[in-house]
Amino acid sequence: VFAYATFSIIAGCLGDYRKPPNLVVMVTGIISIVQVILQLLFIQDVARRRIHSADQDRSKPGRQIVTFLLICNLAIWVIYTFEVQKVEESPVQIEFFGYQPWVIIQKLALPLCIFFRFHSTVALAEIWKNSYKTKLID
Repeated sequence: VFAYATFSIIAGCLGDYRKPPNLVVMVTGIISIVQVILQLLFIQDVARRRIHSADQDRSKPGRQIVTFLLICNLAIWVIYTFEVQKVEESPVQIEFFGYQPWVIIQKLALPLCIFFRFHSTVALAEIWKNSYKTKLID
């Protein structure tokens, strides 16, 4: 995801960044990198947490955020799998890099993006399922 977003940022800011499509591609790439970093930190933190009281068991703090991220990652996974692979859908990047180099960049980076989104969805589903169980002490 970092590589794909970085190449999009490069195409957006080193091209004519005053044009709205270039600006949108650049901002989208920056937001994507920030989102991935925050999501990785969130997953790492939440994966280690468990409920410790009856009040937490009733309110299940953070479960809405986990559910939201799970659904968003699933949606982005579907988009990356079926839509983004169409090279013609990236005119700013094609204009900057050229058709053939952008095809190569997409063929290298998109499978990693697809894997990341799917893996994040599975990790969030495991968190959703396991974080709200009391820890058993043997």
